[in-house]
Amino acid sequence: EKAKVDRADSFAMTQLVKAYRQEGVEMLLCLDLSSSMSAKDLAANWTRLEVAQAAAARFVLTRAQDRIGLVGFARFPDLVCPPTLDHEALATLLAGLGLVEADGPEDATGIGTAVARAAQILGKSKAKSKVVILLTDGEENVASAQTQDEIGTLSAGRIAQQFGVRVYTIAVGSGRLDQAGEWVALDT
Repeated sequence: EKAKVDRADSFAMTQLVKAYRQEGVEMLLCLDLSSSMSAKDLAANWTRLEVAQAAAARFVLTRAQDRIGLVGFARFPDLVCPPTLDHEALATLLAGLGLVEADGPEDATGIGTAVARAAQILGKSKAKSKVVILLTDGEENVASAQTQDEIGTLSAGRIAQQFGVRVYTIAVGSGRLDQAGEWVALDT
């Protein structure tokens, strides 16, 4: 009797997964390209950016039914690839991204602006499920109380909500040194 129930549960789960996968999800990966992603604190001889790129590429290859695109960002977000089913092309573009110039004019972490831009792009989609996956090691350092014209993370969250977009964050890194030289865990 238990075997019949287990098979029925398994069959029901399989049908649910099939229905979900057939519908597909439309998503944008938002990848932080600020110079802090050059730290090598996660894997021997791999930067945070390389770890994030490898994880994102593996993820993309498991999502055959989903349209996935890519936004690269530091100070400003750039749409690298609109949502597509051509995951090989996306993986190639993902692998080709590099860091912005350290201490250059774009070397900052504009998380709010990147999430808002991704939500705006996905907001035009007719997909039932829209998702932003943020891959970053940092804290928002573009928007602040002194920069009222910038989009902060809370405002970006509200924008995403208005467009029916869910946002997930993947923290890349183990922390940072503060000005006093003390180790500070990532602020997630």
